[in-house]
Amino acid sequence: MKVSRTGSLNFKKIEEGQIIKLHQAATGTVAHKISDMSPGMKPFDLFVLYKVPSYIAICYYKPREKKVFYFVDIQIIIEMIDEGKKSLSEMEAWTVAKMLVKV
Repeated sequence: MKVSRTGSLNFKKIEEGQIIKLHQAATGTVAHKISDMSPGMKPFDLFVLYKVPSYIAICYYKPREKKVFYFVDIQIIIEMIDEGKKSLSEMEAWTVAKMLVKV
């Protein structure tokens, strides 16, 4: 999940490792082991994702308004970065999002 307070999400705010892992989850397999050193009860020790829908959830924050999360497919983000785009405006997110969630 990424939050923008400016009306545009700079792609530099998305860590490269997040893009890589989301792309791997969408196109192949990602496994993640939860540390045994984590405090509290864990629901499981390991999870595996195989060819699952993978999104970046973006909230363009506006004070005193309901939050809207735009779920943009990771492949669309990768294509935009490859095309040289530096950011994603809320209007662009509205046109490419696979899902919107209002809370």
